[in-house]
Amino acid sequence: MKKGPIGKVSRSQTVTTYGPGSLYELRTFKGGAIANSVIVAGTHLWPVDEMQEVSEPTLAASLGVDRFLMPPSAEDDDNPVPVPAYRFPEWLECNECHRLGHVNIRFDEEIDAPPKCSANDCNGYGVPTRLVVACHPGDGDASGNSPGHIDDFPWTWWAHSQSGETTCKSPEIYLEAKGKKAGISGLVVQCKAKDCGASRSLEGVFNKDAIAWSCKGYRPWLGSRNDDGTCEPCERPVRTLLRGASNIYFPVSASAISIPPLSSKLIQEIVVRGRPILNSLKQDHADGKAIDREMYINLFQNGIPGFRRYERDQIGMAMDILLENAAAGGQKLTEAQQKDRERQALTHDSDEDQLEDDFENKVVEDYDLQKAHLLKDYLELLAKVHRLREVRALRGFQRIESSPVADSYSQACAPLSKFPEDWLPAIETRGEGIYFELSKDRLAEWETDEAVLTHIAPLVANYLRYCEDRGIEDIDMDLVAPGYLMIHTLSHLLIKQLSLECGYSSASIRERLFYGRSEGEQWCGVLLYTASGSADGTLGGLVRQGEPENLDKMMASSLENARWCSSDPLCIESAGQGVDALNLAACHACSLVSETSCEQRNLLLDRALLVGTPDNPEIGFFHDYLHGDNH
Repeated sequence: MKKGPIGKVSRSQTVTTYGPGSLYELRTFKGGAIANSVIVAGTHLWPVDEMQEVSEPTLAASLGVDRFLMPPSAEDDDNPVPVPAYRFPEWLECNECHRLGHVNIRFDEEIDAPPKCSANDCNGYGVPTRLVVACHPGDGDASGNSPGHIDDFPWTWWAHSQSGETTCKSPEIYLEAKGKKAGISGLVVQCKAKDCGASRSLEGVFNKDAIAWSCKGYRPWLGSRNDDGTCEPCERPVRTLLRGASNIYFPVSASAISIPPLSSKLIQEIVVRGRPILNSLKQDHADGKAIDREMYINLFQNGIPGFRRYERDQIGMAMDILLENAAAGGQKLTEAQQKDRERQALTHDSDEDQLEDDFENKVVEDYDLQKAHLLKDYLELLAKVHRLREVRALRGFQRIESSPVADSYSQACAPLSKFPEDWLPAIETRGEGIYFELSKDRLAEWETDEAVLTHIAPLVANYLRYCEDRGIEDIDMDLVAPGYLMIHTLSHLLIKQLSLECGYSSASIRERLFYGRSEGEQWCGVLLYTASGSADGTLGGLVRQGEPENLDKMMASSLENARWCSSDPLCIESAGQGVDALNLAACHACSLVSETSCEQRNLLLDRALLVGTPDNPEIGFFHDYLHGDNH
């Protein structure tokens, strides 16, 4: 691993795009050629002592860790704290003679310069090779595991694979452009060793069965190839991928909205800044000892700078809440259970007497809702979230393809660390939002309509086939329920419209879907909120769009836009499109948003469930509005 910085990424990117196991490329040296391609190292190598703690006790307990740590910031140029990385792929290609090889074998390491080609009379330098291989969790394995194995493309094997030999005594591998074919098919891998000359074109290299050997179980983000624990047994076949392909890395994250009482800033400060005192308090409580409240209040007030601004009874109340949370076993929840708690907070006004809280919610009066032409007939509830805080933790990642998420708290993923850790990397974002739920009576009647169920049958079949192919046994059919598909699509349309109305970019607006049933009650709602690590997330523009008259106009515009797509009639008549055909009438031209905004990576969408189809407009949930006399 070469010492010294190779580039910068933001904190949010470190728990999304560039987390452990991801590939990072830096264009530098020689007019912008890619001189460095690295894989971000596992969290067991991160500078834990330099990282700031983030408080969200319920989410931490649900994910089986004690705490969250915020990745180091790259903003401090005078004292940057680096996240380690390893060179990957290990094979390089000379930009002059196109010879392939490793550093210290075919290339010489240079200081502040790319590796130099060691061939005679060559002044070239090494750039990362363009191909890698990875195993697919669905190939030859029904376990549903996602190990994240990735390795260098087998250049030597490929060159000799059609010659009857897998290699020669002293291979000299080159990558050259030959023939008239463009792109990857016009490249030939050739061995120029004496008495060899074996070669093979890269045509067909991306075929599923192109590489006739099994995965070696290499996990380069955990260490070098010879380190203990870096490789693990694996017999899956491998697939060839472009080094810069978007399907190299899919982060698996889990999030929670901070809700009372743990959304109190005092509680957050106690958890982060007073952890030693808090741990002692919890231990005394667990041991059944009598708690000396006055002593602990004094310790918090006098031992933590700035705590004297809090009243003693406020600190005492915070202690009681944290002890109650600890006594409940840390409140380990599934994602559905966490969302149920969030929904309870979103459907009620927040306590106006709560001081310095990261959650402020106001439910719109039914009287005001009835003034809106569209909303009065279709919405059960509308709330304006003036202030919220989200904590998003990185649990792991997947390669080649991502799966629809039923429970991100337990989704299978590759590990971030070589060893079990008591923490996960996370970021906190603050913002504002709009929450609404659709009419329960309308939803119940519409969801049981035979025409609606017949329409989504192809998507349901595609989803079941997807689960069967990957050995998923605990199938969540709510993900393909008409109401879920409909509210998910409506959410995307509103995100697009909100970006035009309130000044936020669509990528800065997230969705959080709430769909379920419990004890005879059904709900179908969505929270649309900003997710910014800075004050940009709390400008107030989104909450203003939550006024009934504003949301009414915006929803009407979204539905009008959904009636026609530039890809129609192909889009509206589709029986399955997108990854594994898990969308119906939804494409980039009409319904897809930034993947950072979507809970399901732009899957499980169908705008026909909102507006109907030309042949069957009645299946649209908003049919009565779109085709009514007052429209």
